[in-house]
Amino acid sequence: MDNATVPVLFHMDAELASNFEKACEELGLTAPEVFTIFATNVARERRIPFKIAVDPFYS
Repeated sequence: MDNATVPVLFHMDAELASNFEKACEELGLTAPEVFTIFATNVARERRIPFKIAVDPFYS
């Protein structure tokens, strides 16, 4: 398997991106490292590694 990297581009709210980057720095990681960890877990486990739910208040 080729280990070449590819760019992945998506958009998010500027404040969210800033807060996310700060949190990553506090963990000693970069944002790309965190997204790579997330993608690796999803690909390996075939699931989102945290609970996603709808708030009953809004449904």
